[in-house]
Amino acid sequence: MRKTLFCAVSLLLIFFILFSCNKRIKPLNNPVQKTVNEDIMWKDVDPAGIKIIGKQIPLPSKFRTLQLNTVMLKKVLANTVIRQNEKEKKYEIIGFPFPDGGISKFSITEMPVMDWSLLEKYPQLRTYGGKGIDDPTATAKIDFMDTGFHGYFFTTRGSMIIQPFSEGDTLHYLCYFKQNTTEVKQPFEHMADSTDKH
Repeated sequence: MRKTLFCAVSLLLIFFILFSCNKRIKPLNNPVQKTVNEDIMWKDVDPAGIKIIGKQIPLPSKFRTLQLNTVMLKKVLANTVIRQNEKEKKYEIIGFPFPDGGISKFSITEMPVMDWSLLEKYPQLRTYGGKGIDDPTATAKIDFMDTGFHGYFFTTRGSMIIQPFSEGDTLHYLCYFKQNTTEVKQPFEHMADSTDKH
């Protein structure tokens, strides 16, 4: 009897240990999967060495010029695409450069604003949004269309914009704070608070 009880307790203990181990190593139900290496995605470049392809916006008083690894960013954004019958969103942590230096990370996911049938036909019109990791109060609205990448970021350091250096250039980008210009046409301006003035 005692031997049987000992065996039963031993088996129960083994089962508990295995269950606990499985529970610990089970992937967390966390929407953020991995961090993209922003050192590979973004590279600072001298604006004097960038060839102006098309119409260029009036340069802000302070800005940062960067070269974007477009293939890498498109691939990462594709990981967040939500199919019509999928219920759970997919996230990627992406670092975006700031005009005054450094990188700030955001958890990005697709945020469709168009009908599914149109998105399937015109995938380049997909739009994305996200929340800050380094700055939890920050939000982002971005797209990557045929005209290039466009990003609008609301942060505690100010509203930041990233857009092509000139029309037709999908490789080089201007990064600047909205308060440093009053002439530039802002991407996603229609999404901003109408009371948010320069």
